[in-house]
Amino acid sequence: MRDAPGATPDSKASPRGCLSLFFLVFLFAGLLAFLALTRHVLESLRVWTWETASCQVESSTVAMTENVRERPFRATVGLRYEWGGQAYTSSHDSGFRDYRKASRYTQRFVPGLSVECFVDPGSPRDMALARGAPWIALFLLLPLVVVAVGGGGLYGIWFHRPGVRAKPLSHRRRGTQYVALGAGALFAIVGGGLYWALCHQTVRDWIGSQGWLQTECLVEASRLSEEDTEDGTGYRADFLYRYRHQGKEYRASRARFRLMSGNRSGERALLKRYPVGQTAVCLVDPGDPTRAVLERGFDKSLFLALIPVAFFGFGVLLLAGRGRTTPPPTGAPTTDGPAVLRPQTGPVGRLAGCGCFTLIFNGVLTIFIWEVAEAWMRGRGNWFETFFLTPFVLAGLAGVGGVIYFALALLNPRLEIRVSRGRARPGDTVLVEWQLSGRHERVQRLDITFTGREEATYMRGTDTTRETEVFLRIPVVEAGRAGRGAFHLTIPSPAMHSFDAPHNKIQWVFDAKGEIRWWPDIKEEYPYTILPGGRGDW
Repeated sequence: MRDAPGATPDSKASPRGCLSLFFLVFLFAGLLAFLALTRHVLESLRVWTWETASCQVESSTVAMTENVRERPFRATVGLRYEWGGQAYTSSHDSGFRDYRKASRYTQRFVPGLSVECFVDPGSPRDMALARGAPWIALFLLLPLVVVAVGGGGLYGIWFHRPGVRAKPLSHRRRGTQYVALGAGALFAIVGGGLYWALCHQTVRDWIGSQGWLQTECLVEASRLSEEDTEDGTGYRADFLYRYRHQGKEYRASRARFRLMSGNRSGERALLKRYPVGQTAVCLVDPGDPTRAVLERGFDKSLFLALIPVAFFGFGVLLLAGRGRTTPPPTGAPTTDGPAVLRPQTGPVGRLAGCGCFTLIFNGVLTIFIWEVAEAWMRGRGNWFETFFLTPFVLAGLAGVGGVIYFALALLNPRLEIRVSRGRARPGDTVLVEWQLSGRHERVQRLDITFTGREEATYMRGTDTTRETEVFLRIPVVEAGRAGRGAFHLTIPSPAMHSFDAPHNKIQWVFDAKGEIRWWPDIKEEYPYTILPGGRGDW
């Protein structure tokens, strides 16, 4: 057996400076985000060091705040407790974006009820009603992924050992599989967790709202809230309205199903549509009447849900790909009958793959482009954000170009290859017939080559590397404008049989290339199986 093909790192010039700068940006950005998030997590978990006490609830109210920079609804709980023989009173405020959540929060603290609270023994006037959930520490994994990419890339560039090469086929490495499994699990857990925590309920309500009931409601209060965003100030129209369902009165605040704030003009227009004191038609969930909404339409911010979905899907694909193994071909009879070869990836598959990627990528990208464009229109444009977004815009345009290219390729003449034996062994002779359907006269030149190649996947530093080496090419067709033809192909003896393992492959294909002037060329690969051939085999 031969070592994995491909040149050593010293045989290729590597733009280490540019790559180092690229990975340094990832490393420092990830470290800064990790430090900032760590500070927030530690602050949230500090209450776990406090001691438990018993507090008496004196009052609990919900009110809409006047400060537009604060969350619109403030739940206030008045408490009395004793610590060290001394009586203390405390007013505990919590801000909420949604009235329903604020109301449910205060319902837990009925006046006169004794509840568990947590007191800082070093400063008894500091009291908390709840401890932060320990699982929020999982969010530290997000910047660590960025740190791993940056640090791993730098290590791979500067500290990997050039002498390390792939092991031969008989000594397959399992390190790559474990790395892929770990990365897949990480992507799936982070993506699924983010979707569940940030998007699940909103997307679920939007989908389920098709069955909600129309109900008359009265707008009691409204305001235009402001919040800091990456491109300046974001705006949000907040409402408080009441309605009746089955004889009982309820209040709610949701205006739309959305995942982020909007622009000033759009939110002002929303406020004008629902002035205070006017009745409107809202939609109420019959299964839970505390949930309602003023407008059911699709909000562009819902596209953000595709980001964690993409993380989760990528993780699942990694897990599925690493868990799948394909056994090598066994000694099958040499009398397999005639067969029609199929291309490895047809034009429809390429178009579908490129189209799905472009649709998701550009759909998410459009949200950020819109935010940056609005910032410039408001006179608050940020050059760093604009330059940072530029390569992603170019990638999106390249995706659109790829979709157009593959769509045009659908109109190409179709190449069909028939063989007298579906599989062969070294030394066998196979009759190969080919035919172009459609406007074959457009094809200026057609070349079909029987190609053997070896593919190896291995670890180089911290990077997974895949290298391919063609070890045999047999030209079998060199045709002009002909639409069909036939030839006899003798499989070389000795020749390595087809082999498919997680990290090493031996593949035999009919490589077809057709030149078409001013149009996408024909480029197809038709896999063919060579079985072990006994004495002629390697």
